[in-house]
Amino acid sequence: MNEFGHDYTQIGGPIDTYLCTLSETEIHERIRTRMLHKLKREYEQADRIQEELKQCGVILDRNRMWRADGSNSFPQTQLGRSRSVKSSSRTGKSSSSVGQIRKFSTSSGPYDNGRGGRQGKRGRQQLNEYGHDYTKVGELDKSICTLSETEINNMIRTRMQCRIKRDYQQADKIRKELEQCGVVICDNAKLWRADGEKSFPLDQMSENIKSMALSNVKSTNKIPRMRDCRTLDDAIKAIHDNLDRVSPRDISAFWAVVPRLLRHQDKGAHLPQLQAIFYKTADQIHSYGPQDLTTTTLGFSKTIKALQESKRVYGSGSYEDYLNSILISQRDAVFSFLARTVVPILHQFQPRDLKDLAYTYALLEYAPTLNDGSNLFDHIAEKSIPLLGKFYPQALSNTVWAFEKVKVPHPHLFKEVGDHIATRQHLYDFTPQNLANIVLAYAKAEESHPDLFNKVADHIVSLDHLNDFAPQNLSNIVWAYAKAQEPHPNLFNKVADHIVSLDNLDDHNEQNISNLVWSYHKAGAIRQDLNDRLIGVAMDRKFSTKRLDTLNHWASEEEGIQNIEDDDNSGDSIAVDDDNENNIEDEVLVEEEDTASIPEDLSLLTVVQLKDRLRNLGLPVSGRKHELISRLNDHFQL
Repeated sequence: MNEFGHDYTQIGGPIDTYLCTLSETEIHERIRTRMLHKLKREYEQADRIQEELKQCGVILDRNRMWRADGSNSFPQTQLGRSRSVKSSSRTGKSSSSVGQIRKFSTSSGPYDNGRGGRQGKRGRQQLNEYGHDYTKVGELDKSICTLSETEINNMIRTRMQCRIKRDYQQADKIRKELEQCGVVICDNAKLWRADGEKSFPLDQMSENIKSMALSNVKSTNKIPRMRDCRTLDDAIKAIHDNLDRVSPRDISAFWAVVPRLLRHQDKGAHLPQLQAIFYKTADQIHSYGPQDLTTTTLGFSKTIKALQESKRVYGSGSYEDYLNSILISQRDAVFSFLARTVVPILHQFQPRDLKDLAYTYALLEYAPTLNDGSNLFDHIAEKSIPLLGKFYPQALSNTVWAFEKVKVPHPHLFKEVGDHIATRQHLYDFTPQNLANIVLAYAKAEESHPDLFNKVADHIVSLDHLNDFAPQNLSNIVWAYAKAQEPHPNLFNKVADHIVSLDNLDDHNEQNISNLVWSYHKAGAIRQDLNDRLIGVAMDRKFSTKRLDTLNHWASEEEGIQNIEDDDNSGDSIAVDDDNENNIEDEVLVEEEDTASIPEDLSLLTVVQLKDRLRNLGLPVSGRKHELISRLNDHFQL
């Protein structure tokens, strides 16, 4: 197998771009996909891909050759060996060229030595040119075996990968297929034969078992867990020192901790080693299973966010500079390729994998378009809808949040998720964060679902208290109901009663307070006691004059007041739970002004608020409003 993951060789001249409508990368991907279909005996799909290649100007030959230079002829030779392509330079020099990223779109790892999952303690040197560690015994008897030697080796490799991923059911299925075709396997000694014999020579079995045991002895040292690494240097060293035996799970775990450890690094002390890890990732990425693929992609995404949000100053030769050159400068190329890698195996994804994949691309606010014109999120929705019954509340929450975040409309997905939640017996397993994110996603995506909003509101109203709801949860929930124009007076009263009953509103920031006042105004559910409390806090904290005027407008019950609805200044703030680390807040705050020099206008306070202040200061609370204001002014002047 060559570095593209198949055993076809290009012959003839270079690709004629006037006749061929595919890039070299796309050609290799289709040839590889066709080969995998043939291995699975899915000949109809394989023939369809061959016909597509032909229509695009690519001709395949039965002797494992292809050409796209306008000629249809092939030399009459034996199976050709795959051509080799020089690897990109692995020096320590950082580069932002497309060449460094090209390995992601040209390599297809499962067929190179060491690819395809955890190799365990046998090591990379034990894998043969077919990508597995089984040895043939005897000669292939074609009168007994209906498979070619290449097909046998491909199936043994696929079976080995299934066992590595603990997909024993599929592994057993492949073994039975091999046995039916005349191939006998001995797993203990890593031997196979297809010459009609059922047993294996004892001397060869003993030799193989002894060799495997010696290999195990040499590899007793465990690869350090990434979660135990305290600096990025430690993590790089742990992976690089074991680069010949790390599995996709090890490498994906490495990329998962990179965003967190970027803060604890030594300015690129091990930059060449980091580059080697990246190349290893590019080599193996085609063979990753759903979990490792999503973990790696999520690690890349969070690394980009960490770099973009970092206030550190970094120069050439640093880890940040290198990661910027391969992930940020080439973001669309890398994540488009990853999307094309994901889609063919999306049917293997579990609900958590689908949720994580959507969340990953939502972090970047990027929804790549695939070669056929479809969008990655269309495929995620198609695979998710039949599995909604297996989605945990957080997965439901993060999924609709992700679709809204990337602005990909999908009414069918929102309807199905809404129906699923609305028909549940109860919502006690939904956290306040889940509930807030769900209704907020529907409101911002402008997806109507009255049953869903009623279900969530009725659940919240039925609770004994709202002490578990963070201020941001409460403000986002009422904002969503106001924005979606879903009236539910009991919900608004429940939230208002809770806020008014609090001893203080220290945890409510300016954004929360503004959202609450606007939401009650927009919903026509003004509660004077709530407004008095919120505006009183705003004055205590010396909000800007403009902000205070706006809040007072919203708090007014008069008809015909100015409607100052501004999506940028309303509840556009949400936090998403993430399994891999603490909650990640994605909060859009309104523009703040310098209020340090603005004196407080006591006339804007209500009588109740003025009396509260006097009472707290130990002053008399009797009298008219102007007397209360005068008493407070006298106190502060003293």
